[in-house]
Amino acid sequence: MGASGLPEWKLMFGGVQALTRSMPSMEEGIRQTVAFAREYPEEFDDPKFWDRVEDHIHRLPYDTVSAWAHEGLEALEPAEGWEVLFLDLGDAPETFFLYGKDFASFDEPSLRDLILSLTVVEYTHFEDHLLSRGADPDQTLYRRPPVERVYHNVYELGDRLLSWNEGSMDYNGSNGYLLWLAFGSFALLEPLREQEYCRRILKNRNKLYLLSGFEQIFFYLGTVTPEGLRFEETAPVSLDALRKDWKRQEEETGLQLSIWQENSLED
Repeated sequence: MGASGLPEWKLMFGGVQALTRSMPSMEEGIRQTVAFAREYPEEFDDPKFWDRVEDHIHRLPYDTVSAWAHEGLEALEPAEGWEVLFLDLGDAPETFFLYGKDFASFDEPSLRDLILSLTVVEYTHFEDHLLSRGADPDQTLYRRPPVERVYHNVYELGDRLLSWNEGSMDYNGSNGYLLWLAFGSFALLEPLREQEYCRRILKNRNKLYLLSGFEQIFFYLGTVTPEGLRFEETAPVSLDALRKDWKRQEEETGLQLSIWQENSLED
């Protein structure tokens, strides 16, 4: 089963996408993330973890991670047209890796149709599109090296919740994934609140599409334009329907569909 076939990813990505669209402060965004997790206790199944997040919420390293976002955005060179930036938050959630890819063989309407129509966008979706247009399999997007803008690891934060990989700590399963997905996504958007900043970091581009996620699975986060940050209309998502779909699949297969128990996000 591909990653986008797992309703938990859709629930998590769709939830964070919805939370970011109201552009709360980072701290308020994490408060809303805690509330979201508590709405779905079967999926985010460690209430004590979320109690710890709530107790620690004033001390989380908001400024440091938003500075990482500034660092990556400022690293963009002048260019024309449009570009895609991926925020890769790791395998077990541990990185803040902002990078670009060569999308020269993609036309913008096709890209928009793809990223705005799916709750979870996989690398394989890009590959399938390129191969359907006769691309050389050795030259598809996956094989093109990333253009790194910034790379950091959560151990740099020295935070008792986020720096789970210091020593022998656990990354807290689905709960840790959700927290870091929300935290990293809010951090990337934080510098983009000001229209003038958006115009400046575009450096002659007309659009910058932002995707956030883990390794090879992402969701559409927003579009940077000269007029400021925009949240474009995406396919409607019913989080409760996704939850029911997950439970139905578990009942039909007799398996526990657990994204956080996999060794890898890959098939």
